[in-house]
Amino acid sequence: MPILNFDIVNKTGDLKYMVVGYDGYKDLKPPKGANERWQAIRKEWLELVDDSEMAYYHNLVSECIYLETKRDAVKFILENIFRRNMSPLTFRTYANSLSDWGYKWNFKNDKLTELKRQLKIVRISENKLSLKLDELKSYRESKNMSSEATSLEKQAVILEEASGRNHIDIKTTSVKKWVAISKRAEERQNQLKKANGK
Repeated sequence: MPILNFDIVNKTGDLKYMVVGYDGYKDLKPPKGANERWQAIRKEWLELVDDSEMAYYHNLVSECIYLETKRDAVKFILENIFRRNMSPLTFRTYANSLSDWGYKWNFKNDKLTELKRQLKIVRISENKLSLKLDELKSYRESKNMSSEATSLEKQAVILEEASGRNHIDIKTTSVKKWVAISKRAEERQNQLKKANGK
C-alpha cells in the first residue's frame, strides 16, 4: 500500500483508499473484509516502526485532524440546512449526508428542533476535539516539538534530505519502504552526530 493511501486511511478512516488506483473521485464501496485488512496493515506498521511513542503521536495527530474535519463538515452541512431554502429532495440529501460523519437526522422532529439537537451533539464533539488538542499540545511540549503539523509531502522532503535520496514519490512508495527509509535516515543522522562528536 502506498504511504499516501496509508496516511489518508489512517487520518480519515476512509477504507476506499485501500483499493489500488482509487483517487477519491470514483463512487465505490470498500471491498469486503477491508476493515480487517486495514487492522492487519496497521498492526504490521506498528511492528515496523517499533516505536510506540511515534505510533501514539501519529495516531493522536490523525485523530485531531479527523475530528477537526468532521466538525467543519458537519457545521457546513447544518449551516446549509438552516440557511438555504431547499426542495424536499435536496434537504433529505443534506440530512442523510450527516450519516457519513456519524450523525443521524431525526426526520420526525421539525427542522429547527432537529438543528438544535444536532448542534448540541456538535458541541459534545468539540469538547472531545478540545481534549485531544490539549493532549497533543502537552505531548509536543513534553517532547519539545513544533506545533506546526508536518504534511506528508513535507515529511517526504525531510526524508529526501536526511536519506540522500533525490525523490521519494508518496504515491508509489510503499509503507514498508517508507519506514525503512525513515529508519535508515535516522541511523545516518546518528552516525553523522557521532562523527561530529555530538
